[in-house]
Amino acid sequence: MPIPGRRFIVEQPDHSKLKGISKLTDGTNEISAIHDYKTGKTCLIVSRASGKVTFTEEYDSNQTNEDIITPASGKRLCIAGVHTKMDADTGNILLDFATSNQKVWRHYGAKFKTEPSEDMHIHGDVDEPLTLNSTQGAHNIFVMVKYREID
Repeated sequence: MPIPGRRFIVEQPDHSKLKGISKLTDGTNEISAIHDYKTGKTCLIVSRASGKVTFTEEYDSNQTNEDIITPASGKRLCIAGVHTKMDADTGNILLDFATSNQKVWRHYGAKFKTEPSEDMHIHGDVDEPLTLNSTQGAHNIFVMVKYREID
């Protein structure tokens, strides 16, 4: 059945179920979709993790202006999520795009031992690395960053 105004076609293999998986195609490529036969609505199935890369590293001393992720030449980093953890009661974990003076992440050890975040969309300038600064002393910190490289 054609979708009005679009070049995509929904193929519904089994109309006997209330809910089922359908295929959305443009005639060549298949796109995952789900069709709710009760409401008659079809939605794309989108993976929120699609295209993301995950950086992880553990540090056991202070880091000063440490470039932890550098985009490919001509690209920009788009930060999609961060998770940090520390075993110190004091100190901070700071993630920044230093060249453009953009603050990406702050973790204050005196308040929280761990901080997760998702659904971010913070991007730096072209060729700008993500920089880590930390002041936890001889304690361990763990840094996880989910990101994409964009034009």
